[in-house]
Amino acid sequence: MKISQEITVGLKRLCNKSVVSDNDFQAILRQSASVLSNYGAADDSYISQLEGARKDTLKEAYASAVTLLTEAARNDLSSSSFSSFLEAYNLNPSRLEELVIIYANCVEKIQQNLRLFNHCLPHVVDVKWRLDCCVKSNSSGGPGYLLYFVQFLCQSPDKSSSTIDFVCTVEQLREMVEKLKDANRKVEKIANLTK
Repeated sequence: MKISQEITVGLKRLCNKSVVSDNDFQAILRQSASVLSNYGAADDSYISQLEGARKDTLKEAYASAVTLLTEAARNDLSSSSFSSFLEAYNLNPSRLEELVIIYANCVEKIQQNLRLFNHCLPHVVDVKWRLDCCVKSNSSGGPGYLLYFVQFLCQSPDKSSSTIDFVCTVEQLREMVEKLKDANRKVEKIANLTK
């Protein structure tokens, strides 16, 4: 796991007793865990109630705590590997221990909330289709038309399968195929630019 220089600076300030008091440290950790565990909106209004350090330093420390906990949960670090990761930054041992305890208590809830924002879309692994012809009938009164019944079998990153079923006309199917081809060309173009 890697964290940016800004987060490292904020983390060192958070764990420095001369910069952030013990009460402020506890409040920042509680608020960080609460926001990440309860799927709440980030709210730094509580910072105005804290004493001690400058408000911008407290906000930086809060942002670092939230980012650190999120990244550790996203990388699925165990409590011991999280502790080892933090030890590399020569942080205050008592505060490091409190960070590890907070992380251990809320890691599962953070990971559960991160799954809600999962950007890994399911992969289409199979397609089944059927063409039906609707002929003129007494109830419809119109000319016959063709309908495609399409079923995509999709596999999620967690290896669970699901299906997506839809019905479309020939024109709609052509339009979808053209859009897929266009998307494929754009992805290939981006891939060639990054080489």
